Amino acid sequence: MNIRYDIEKMKSIISDFANITGLSIALLDTDFKTIITYAYNTPEFCRKIQNFECGMQLCYHSDMDMLRECRRTRHFVSHVCHAGIIDSVMPIFKDMVISGYIMLGRIRPSEDIRDIYEKIAWMNESKEALHESYMKIAYLNQSQLESISNLVSNSLFANAITIEFDKPLQITLDYIAQNLCGDLSVTNLCRISHTSKNMLYRSFKETFDCTINEYITSERIGKAKLLLETTEQTVQEIGEAVGAENPAHFCRLFKKNTGISPTSFRKEVRGEITEIAAK
Repeated sequence: MNIRYDIEKMKSIISDFANITGLSIALLDTDFKTIITYAYNTPEFCRKIQNFECGMQLCYHSDMDMLRECRRTRHFVSHVCHAGIIDSVMPIFKDMVISGYIMLGRIRPSEDIRDIYEKIAWMNESKEALHESYMKIAYLNQSQLESISNLVSNSLFANAITIEFDKPLQITLDYIAQNLCGDLSVTNLCRISHTSKNMLYRSFKETFDCTINEYITSERIGKAKLLLETTEQTVQEIGEAVGAENPAHFCRLFKKNTGISPTSFRKEVRGEITEIAAK
């Protein structure tokens, strides 16, 4: 598998995003190597800390711990760093593959700086100077932070990343996408791609961190969402279009994977309701 980044397009996206939000942002590859960074928004508070060698080391280890947790969970991770500032990292998904990571910072968790003094007492900075620089840091609540993470990881970079899969896997993926109503048994997929079951199982696990059936389900749900949003087909017709001929089974499958029914999803994306109560 080969991941290619459109650097110029990503620079433009990151620059616009940083200008709008006022946050610092960095794009890293799957090995945690920085591809692009926008550090102009780094707060004075953080720059003061990083002027010290020990401060730089603390920042580095804090970031690496967060990145490793994000890679392990495959989800958005946010924590309060050694200096009391909120940093966040989120995986960028392209075709269900983690193709990089976005780090966002630095965000002030509150207006109370009393605990911060103790964390960075080694700086020997006056409380007045620390308070002044701390209060200049952007503030976002948890809901706003999570909304930003969804926007970044799901939308912004999709068209700036290209993934080239190994030929047998690409053949399999193309066949699944074009034959959601067809024979998607492992035996048939192996026949189509001219590969063994063990090889195919391993390819899906290593590439997508899921089983073949889980990948197929994700593709079916993805297509169902698109049809619910863009067509007037009935729920039964959409279920049949994605390979689930039994309407009740399709509804159960859709709700299990999205948390809501197909009908509720259609209403939500079309703006007919703004909130669905948690059940």
